Amino acid sequence: MSWGRSASFYHLFPLGCLGAPRVNPGGEATPRLENLESWLDHIAALGLGGLLLGPVCESATHGYDILDLRRVDRRLGSDADLARLVAAAHARGINVMLDGVFNHVGRGHRAFQDVLAKGRDSRFAAWFILDFDTPGPRGESFHYETWRGHDILVTLNTQNPETREYLVATAEGWIDAYDIDGIRLDAADVLSLGFQAELAARCRAKRPDFWLLAEAIHGDYRRWTDAGNDSVTNYVLHKALWSSFNDGNMFELAHTLDRQFGPKGTLRGLPLGTFLDNHDTPRIATKLKHAAHLAPLHVLLFGLPGVPFVYYGSEAGIPGEHHETDHDWPLRPELQPGDLTSLPHSELMPLIAALARARAAHPALREGDYQPLHVAPRAFACLRRAGDDLAVVAANAGMEAARLTLRHDALGNRRLIDVIGGAQVAAQENRVEVALAPASAMILV
Repeated sequence: MSWGRSASFYHLFPLGCLGAPRVNPGGEATPRLENLESWLDHIAALGLGGLLLGPVCESATHGYDILDLRRVDRRLGSDADLARLVAAAHARGINVMLDGVFNHVGRGHRAFQDVLAKGRDSRFAAWFILDFDTPGPRGESFHYETWRGHDILVTLNTQNPETREYLVATAEGWIDAYDIDGIRLDAADVLSLGFQAELAARCRAKRPDFWLLAEAIHGDYRRWTDAGNDSVTNYVLHKALWSSFNDGNMFELAHTLDRQFGPKGTLRGLPLGTFLDNHDTPRIATKLKHAAHLAPLHVLLFGLPGVPFVYYGSEAGIPGEHHETDHDWPLRPELQPGDLTSLPHSELMPLIAALARARAAHPALREGDYQPLHVAPRAFACLRRAGDDLAVVAANAGMEAARLTLRHDALGNRRLIDVIGGAQVAAQENRVEVALAPASAMILV
C-alpha cells in the first residue's frame, strides 16, 4: 500500500503559523522554518505520519501569488532550511508534502514582468493566456487570464511546452533538493489534465511512491485520479459531515457516503482526502452549532473512508472565519504547539492520537469498504471491512443517549472493543447493541 493511503496527515500553513510578514519585504532570508521542528514533535505525538505544508515558495503575500517557484520564500528561510526540516520530519517517521502552485503566478513573477514590459515581443508571452486585442484589468495593453477573476493571480498556459517543462522540472527539482514525498496540486480543478498526467509520470519516475493530492471542489473526482493523482480533496464529504450534525440530518451524510463509497458508489476504493476544515474554510469549531459535536466529528474523520487531514489548531478547537478586510488570514493564525493546551477544546488531542493509532493498526479503517448499518435523523452507523478485519463506526448527533441495534452477516459472534474508551461489547448471531452517550461516537474493532 502506498504511504499516502495509509498515513493520517497534519496540515500546517507556515506563513501564518510562523508569524511571517503578510507582505514580502525583500532583503535577507529569515530562518523561520527552523521553528517548525517543535511542531514535528507535536505531530509525532498525535501519531500522524504525513505533513502537508502550505506554500513555501517565494511569493508576494499569501503564498499563492508566486514570485519564484525555485526558491524558498525569504520570509521562511532558505532552501537548506527546508531540506533540514524535511530531514527532521523523516527522522520522526513523518513524510512531507509541499503545496504545488502550478496554475498561476503573481504579477511580480519575472516572466509576467517581462510580458508587461515587452508585450507580444516578450519571450514569455506564450507562458500565459493573453489577448492583445483587449485591455487588461489594470490598464495593461493586453488582457490576461486569471484564477477566478483575481487579477493578482496570472494563469499559466500549461499547454505551452516550455511552461510545462518549467513546472514539471520544478517539481523534480523539489524531490532532489528537499527530498519531499508528495505534492498537493493547488487548483487542480482548472489545471490541464494532460499536464497533471505528465507531472505524475515524471515525479514517479524519480520516486515510485510519490503521493499526489489534487485540490478539486466539485465534479467527478475520478477525473483527477485517472489523470495520475493518488487522491482528491473530498469537499463533498466535508460539507456533509458538518451540516449533518448542524441540521440533525444524518441522512445527508449517509446519502453522500453511499453515493461515493457504497456498494454502487462511483468512488469506491479511492483514498480521497477527508477534512473538517483547512486554510480556505472556516474552522470546524466556528461552523458547528454545538461544540459537543467536535469529538464525534473527529471520530468520523478517522473512521469513515478516506485519508484524514487535521488542520493545525483545530485539534484543540480553535475558532476562525473569513474576515471582510483580513480575508483568509484569520484561518491561518500565528500559533505555537504550546498554545494548544490553552485553546477551548484541548481534550480533542488525546482523542485524535487514539484515533490515529487505531487507523494505523486496522486495515478496515485505512482501506476497508463501506456498508451502512443504521441511519436516523441524529444517529448513524456503518461497517468497514478489509479481509478479515472489520470495524463498526457509530455516531450520535443527538443531545440524549441513543441505543442502536446493528445487524450484519459479518458480525457473527465476537467481542468488539471501543478504540477510544476500551469498552467491550459482544456481537451475537450477527447482531450487536451499541449504547452511545449524547453527542458521541465510537469505533468498535
